[in-house]
Amino acid sequence: MIYYIVDSMKEIADVVVPKNIMKIDGKNNNHDVFLVTISTCIWCKMLKKLLDENNIQYQYVDIDLLPKAQKNSLVRVLSNYTDRLGFPICFIDEAMIRGFKENEILNKLK
Repeated sequence: MIYYIVDSMKEIADVVVPKNIMKIDGKNNNHDVFLVTISTCIWCKMLKKLLDENNIQYQYVDIDLLPKAQKNSLVRVLSNYTDRLGFPICFIDEAMIRGFKENEILNKLK
């Protein structure tokens, strides 16, 4: 399921220190793609691999590696967009996709 959102990227940027946001370059930069992941999550790793294999430019933050205050702030922001946190969370332009949903993600990136 795709959830449509408006200002999530701005809100995330307001609570996460830029040095904690990793940028992965890719030739396909037609979309704004931002991931909230957990560093040890297999589904999160699969999503990053999918984006890498498709040469998609994206940014991500591993929520479990954030300092406590930033992590708590990010959880509050994410709670505005979903009633249940599950990772990975993928923001593509104005949409949020929770979980590793390969077909939905690739369709949104067309």
